[in-house]
Amino acid sequence: MNGVTKFIIGAVVTALMAMASHSAFGLGLRFIDKLQAEAQARVAASGLPGVTAAMVTKPMLDRVVVLSGPASEADRQRLLAEARAIPGVKGARWADGPSLPAPATAPAAAPVTPVAPEAVVNCQAEVDSAVAGKVILFDTGTAALDPASTPLLETVAVSLKNCTGALIEIAGHTDLTGGVEANQRLSEARARAVVAALEARGVPAARLAPKGYGEMQPKAPGEGEVANAANRRIEFVVSRAMSAPVAAAPQAQ
Repeated sequence: MNGVTKFIIGAVVTALMAMASHSAFGLGLRFIDKLQAEAQARVAASGLPGVTAAMVTKPMLDRVVVLSGPASEADRQRLLAEARAIPGVKGARWADGPSLPAPATAPAAAPVTPVAPEAVVNCQAEVDSAVAGKVILFDTGTAALDPASTPLLETVAVSLKNCTGALIEIAGHTDLTGGVEANQRLSEARARAVVAALEARGVPAARLAPKGYGEMQPKAPGEGEVANAANRRIEFVVSRAMSAPVAAAPQAQ
C-alpha cells in the first residue's frame, strides 16, 4: 500500500468518524430539546411567574434540568420533584443549589394482599364525607394549589391514612376552557400536585396514583360558570389492590 492510498483511506475514515459524531450529537441535541420542552411545560402548568427551566448543554450535553426564578421553598421542592420525574432526565437543580438525581428505579414490590371489599367501601365513604360540599382550589389555569385548600387537604390526608392497604387514584379533571392537549397536561399536573401535598402530610406514596383525564369526562355539559365549576375537579377513587376501583363521589375542584 503506497503513501497516496494510505492518505486516501485515512481521509475517508476521518470523514466517516466526523459524520458519525455529528449525527450522534444531532440526535442527542434533539433528545435534550425534547426533555427541555417537557420541563418547560411542567413549569408553565405550575403557574409560578418568572420561573424557567433549561437543560445543561455546556460544556457538554447533560440530562439535568436547571430551574431558576422566584419561588417559595415548598414550590421549589415541588418543581424539583416534577422535573426529576420526567422520563429520561438524570437530575434537576435550582440555579443556586445542588443537583438532585432522578429517583432510582424502585425494586420489585412484594405481593399486595387485597383489602376486603367492605373496607374499600368504608374508606371511599370516609373520603367522600371529607370532601362533601368542599373543593380543592388551584390558581386559575395552573397546578398551583390555593392556600385556602390546606385545611381540606389535611382532612383528606387523615382519611386516606386510615385506608390501610387500599389504593387511591387521584383523578384530575378540567372544564372545556382551553385546548384539549393543554387541559390534559393541566389535569395531570393538578393530580400530581395533590399527590405531592398528600405525601407531605404522611400518606404513603405507594398508595397514591395520579391520573389526568383532561376535559374528557365532564359532569355537566357545555361551558359557563356553573358547568365549568362542576367539571374542574379532583376525584378520589379508592380501590382494592389488584382490582378495579369502586365508584367515587367527585367533589374537589
